[in-house]
Amino acid sequence: MADRILEGYAAAAKTLRPRYDAIDPALYYAAVLAHFPQKPSQILDIGAGTGRDAAWLAGLGHEVLAVEPVAAFRVGKALTWLDDRLPDLRKTRALGRTFDFILMNAVFQHVKPAARAAALRNIAGLLAQGGRIVLSLRHGPSAETRRAYPFKTGEVDKLAAACGLATLFQCKRRTVGAANKAAGVRWEFMVLGWAG
Repeated sequence: MADRILEGYAAAAKTLRPRYDAIDPALYYAAVLAHFPQKPSQILDIGAGTGRDAAWLAGLGHEVLAVEPVAAFRVGKALTWLDDRLPDLRKTRALGRTFDFILMNAVFQHVKPAARAAALRNIAGLLAQGGRIVLSLRHGPSAETRRAYPFKTGEVDKLAAACGLATLFQCKRRTVGAANKAAGVRWEFMVLGWAG
């Protein structure tokens, strides 16, 4: 992820933290909750932000690694944090672990289109057999300092297929925040898993 985008998040962290933490993850993920692990699992939260989702998942009995490159977000919650970033996830891959479930909420749109294939390959390399990836894609305008690159129709499906992954579920979700609603921002959830 570009340094400028990370700097934009760091500069806005004081404003963004309470907005993010006010959202109930169980309601936010309602449309894809059936794809979340039902028994204690190894979970990777990429771009964990304030750790809201990671803390919720840990509270459900999962072992969660929260990966977040913005130091201003990695505070205040008793989580296992790792300072790492897309597309490389170098430190995460160096752990030599795989995960049963990978969550990537509101992150992939910040990866430049030319780097998305490498990013998804690196993510797929962290996914255990039988595992699932849940990601959300932002469609619409973004803050200038936190640029979101648009997606082409079917782009993620093609990138996933190139990694041996298949799209298992896909749905659209209305935006939560008032500012995003006014700007016409839309969200899409995708669930990926190993093909075959």
